[in-house]
Amino acid sequence: LVCVCAASTIHNHIHNDTHGSTSAEEPPVHCRCPFAPAPSAAWARPRRSMRVMMVVRTVSAVVVVAVLCLGLLQASRMLTAVGHAPQPRAPSPSAARLHSHAQSPRRSATDSMKDVPKVLGEKSALPDGPVPDGFFPIRIEHVESAEPTVIFCKLDHAAHAAKPSHFPMFRHLVQHSCADEDSLITLPMKALESFPEIVAPTGFIFHESRCGSTLIANILAVDPNNLVYSESSPPNVVLNCFSCSEDRRVEMLRLIVRAMGNSRQHLRMFFKFQSKNTFNIPIVRKAFPTVPWLYAYRDPNEVIASHLAHRGPCGRIDPKAAEPLRSFSKQPEFEQASGEKRCALLMGEFLRRAASEIESKDSTGQPLNYRDIPAVLISRILPLHFHYSPGVAIKELMHAESKVYSKAPEDEEEEIFKGDSEQKQASLGENTKQLVKAHIEEAHAVMEKLYATSLQNYEWIIARIDLRLPEKPPIVRYEALEKDYLPFPKLRSLKDFLVQWPPDDPNVPDVPGIHEGTLARFDFSNETQREQAAVLRFHEIPFMGYNVPEVMTVSKKWTHDYLSRAFGDTPRKVTRSKSNHFPYYNRKRASQVKDYDPPTSIVEMTYKEWLMKATEAQSLNNVDSEHFYFQVADTAIDKWILRDLSFFEPDKSFYMIEPELNKGINCRFGSKGIVAENHYDGGRNFIVMLKGAKRYILLPPSECALLYLYPRSHPEARHSKCDWSNLDWNTYPLMAQAMAAQVVVREGELLYLPSYWFHYIVSTGISAQCNSRSGTSFREREDLMGCGFY
Repeated sequence: LVCVCAASTIHNHIHNDTHGSTSAEEPPVHCRCPFAPAPSAAWARPRRSMRVMMVVRTVSAVVVVAVLCLGLLQASRMLTAVGHAPQPRAPSPSAARLHSHAQSPRRSATDSMKDVPKVLGEKSALPDGPVPDGFFPIRIEHVESAEPTVIFCKLDHAAHAAKPSHFPMFRHLVQHSCADEDSLITLPMKALESFPEIVAPTGFIFHESRCGSTLIANILAVDPNNLVYSESSPPNVVLNCFSCSEDRRVEMLRLIVRAMGNSRQHLRMFFKFQSKNTFNIPIVRKAFPTVPWLYAYRDPNEVIASHLAHRGPCGRIDPKAAEPLRSFSKQPEFEQASGEKRCALLMGEFLRRAASEIESKDSTGQPLNYRDIPAVLISRILPLHFHYSPGVAIKELMHAESKVYSKAPEDEEEEIFKGDSEQKQASLGENTKQLVKAHIEEAHAVMEKLYATSLQNYEWIIARIDLRLPEKPPIVRYEALEKDYLPFPKLRSLKDFLVQWPPDDPNVPDVPGIHEGTLARFDFSNETQREQAAVLRFHEIPFMGYNVPEVMTVSKKWTHDYLSRAFGDTPRKVTRSKSNHFPYYNRKRASQVKDYDPPTSIVEMTYKEWLMKATEAQSLNNVDSEHFYFQVADTAIDKWILRDLSFFEPDKSFYMIEPELNKGINCRFGSKGIVAENHYDGGRNFIVMLKGAKRYILLPPSECALLYLYPRSHPEARHSKCDWSNLDWNTYPLMAQAMAAQVVVREGELLYLPSYWFHYIVSTGISAQCNSRSGTSFREREDLMGCGFY
C-alpha cells in the first residue's frame, strides 16, 4: 500500500509539470497519499524545462520506490522469521534503577568515549542468525541427550557495563534481564550451526578461586564494547557434560561460544570460567587454540583463608563431574581427606594443571598474580596478551572499578574495597599453614616463576617499542632473568659509607669521589647520553642526570619569594618531629597497635611560616630540636605545581614510562639535617632537585634480608628498625654485610630510582625536591617476596 501510494503521488507531481501548470495551487490528483507532501510553487516550472525535469524526476522516482520496496520486503522477511520474538515491554523497576546508576558521577567518564567505535561497519553485512540480535544463550537443557535445547534471552549488557559489581556472576545478569518467561526463545543445539560469527572470543580467564577473577571480569565489563561472561552457565554445562566425549564437548563449546557473540553492538568477548574448569583447559584450548587465556592465582595462604572464612564448597566435587576432574576426585588421598586438607589438595592440583598448560607447546596462556590487579592487567595483559588497548577514558573507568568491592547486590550502593591480605595471612592457624606448605607451595612457586618470566618478556616488548631493541625477547627461562639484565652499578659496603660520613652530619665531607657518587651520571644536554640513560632506565638501574634543561628552568624559577606567593597564606599539613629523623608510619595500622607511640605528628602552617622554622633549625644545627617537613602534592589547591613541572604530565615520555599508572607529583621541602629513614617504594620514581641538595644511600632489593625491616603488619612496615645515625653493629650484625651506592643530588639534577630500591635520605640544607612515579618494575621483586613483602 505504501509503495502504490508513493508511486501515485510522484505521478501526480510529474503530471503537474508536464501539463505546464504555472500556479502554486494543487492540481487535480487521482490518488493522494495522506502522508505525502503537498505540491507547492516549487513544482511549477517554465514549459521549456519540462522534458528535462520529467526525465530527472522519473528516474528519481523509480530509484526511491525500488529502495523503499526492497527495504519493506526485507523487514517483512525478518518479522516472519522471528514471529515468536517478544514484544517490547515497559522497563522494570530494576531497569529504571540501573538507568539512574548509569547516570551517576562515577560513570560520567563515559561521556568522553566518543572516539570509541560502537559497531564495526562490516558487521552489518553479516547474515542474520536464527534469533534476533542481542539474544544470548542463558542455559542448556538435556545436554547429555542427542538433541540438547538452548534457551535464549535478551541480556541487558548495557546495565552490566554501567555497574559491573552489581552483576558479578552471569546468573545475576540473567535474573535482571530474563524475568519474563514469555520473552525466552528455545532452539535445538543443531540450529546454532547457522549462527554467523559476529563477535569472536577475545580472551578466556581461568582461576584457582578466591583470587580476584571477578574483579578482572568487572574491569573488562566497564568497556561498553565488551561482552563479558562471568561463570556463565552454557559453557560450564558443556564442559562438564558427564557422558559426552571430548570431541562432542569441543563441538558444542564452539557452537555455544559463537551464539554468545550474537551482538552487532559489541567488538570483543571475554569468558571467565569457574575454577573447576581448570581441569578443562585442554578442552577449551582444543576448541580455540589461538585465543589467549589468563590464569589468575594468589598467595595460597590467602586463598585458603578466604575459603575458610566464606565456608564455600572448596574441595567439594560433584560425583557426576566430567573427566579429568572425576578421576582426580577418586584418588585415595583426596577421597579420605576432609575439610581443609581437601581444599589444599584441590588448590594445589589447580596450580599444577594450569602451570602445565602454560608451559605446554603452542600455549597461549599467561599467569597473573592477584597482587598485580589492576596495574599489570591494564598496562601489560590487555594490550600485549589480549591485543586490546583501551583508551584513556576506559582506563579511568577500569581503575575506578578496581577500587570497589567486586560483588555488590544490585539494590545496594557500591562499597569501597579495602585490602585484606594481611588479615587473611594472620587468620590462619599453624595446622592450616602446614597443609598449605605440604600441598600448595611447590606448585605456587612454579607459577610464580612462570609469571616472572612472562613479565620480563613484556618488559622487553615495551623496551623494543621505546628503544628499538631486538624483536625477540631474550628471556626463555626463569633462571636466565638476571643474566639478561645489565648489571647493577658497583656497590660498596654500607658500613663504609656510614662510618665515613655519619648520617647526622649534613655537611658534605671533603672525601675523594663523594661529589661524583657511585652511580652513572649522564649529561642531559647531550642527546646521546640521554639515550644511554634510557637504556639504564629500561634495565631498572638507578642513575643520575645533570644539565637537565627542564629541571634547571624550574629550579631558577622556584625562589623562596616565588614559592611564598604560589603557596599563599593557606595553611598546609606539615609533619613535625621531635628530632631531625622522620620515619614514615601507617596511621591506620598505628591505631590498631596497642601502646604504639607515633614518631611524628601533623601540624598546619603556611609556606612562609615553615620557611622561618627551617631557617631557624639551620642556624641551630641541633639534631634533637624540633624539625618540620613541608610536603604537598599537585592537588586542586596546588595545580600550579604540575604547570611548572610539565615534564611530569601523565603522557608517555622519558619520565612517564606508564602514564596511566601515574598518581601525580609529590614535593618535599626540608630543612638542613632532616633524615628520611631507610625504606623502599613500589613505583618507578623520577626525583628532581629544585632547591638545595640531598644525600641518598641506595640499596638494591636483594639486600632486604640484611636490613632488619619491620614486618608487613607493623605501622612502619618497609622501614629499617635500626637508627643508622647511631647504629649498634653488634645488635644488628647483618647490616655490616649490606652493599650500597651513594650520591648527592644537587639543584637542577635528577635521580632515577627503580621500584623496590631502598633509600636513606639526608637533606644537606634547606631543600625542595619533587618526584613522580610511573608504574611498577619487576626486577628483583622476588627478593622482597622472600623477605615477606609485596
